[in-house]
Amino acid sequence: MRPGLVALAAVLIGLSGGSALAQSEDPLLSGVEAARRGDFTTAYGLWAPLARTGNAEAAHFLSMLYATGQGVARDDAEAVRWVRIAAEAGHVEAQRKLGQFYHLGRGVDPDEAEATRWMRRAAEAGHPEAAGHLGMQYYLGRGVARDPDAARHWFRVAARRGVAEGMHNLGVVYGNGDGVAPDLTRSHMWFSLAASAGHEGAAGSAAGLVQDMNPEQITRATEMADRCRASDYQDCD
Repeated sequence: MRPGLVALAAVLIGLSGGSALAQSEDPLLSGVEAARRGDFTTAYGLWAPLARTGNAEAAHFLSMLYATGQGVARDDAEAVRWVRIAAEAGHVEAQRKLGQFYHLGRGVDPDEAEATRWMRRAAEAGHPEAAGHLGMQYYLGRGVARDPDAARHWFRVAARRGVAEGMHNLGVVYGNGDGVAPDLTRSHMWFSLAASAGHEGAAGSAAGLVQDMNPEQITRATEMADRCRASDYQDCD
């Protein structure tokens, strides 16, 4: 399954309401049920009229259909047009996606300043993945002046919401001493947490630190990781 379809499926599953959904007379939810059955043509037919009236959720779904080529010919420019309508209406996931479109230059000219602007709107509205992406914009100085402190802040926001990439990036920050004193113990803690949260490269990153750490640091890092995980990533300092 292509990444876009995975994202679409995740959204649809999240909105599913069991058998009651199939009986819904709400065209938005009827479209969700049709899409879950793989009938994207019907979903498009139900969502398009709603999107044209300004329904942000329908516009967001319509954008995903255009982005993945399901129920309609793939058209990145149309995907951007509809996701922008949703984003400007305050749809937080659409704001993150619009930032991603600008970052990738998909359906629109690449523009890191615009990518940062939309990621910031989504992050400030509480979107955890957008927070992690915003942190990377600050870390690399993409579309915004490089600011290690701001990068660390947004990585931490993402990490506290369980985003493995944010945890891994904090491990990098503390390991390299970017805007903060180098701290191998804290770096190892975040790499370990990222690994347990599913980050593919984090276990190797943690292992790479061990040769430069003494047994006490390793034990301390493990204890800190256990406490952080037990607190649902809130008690990690």
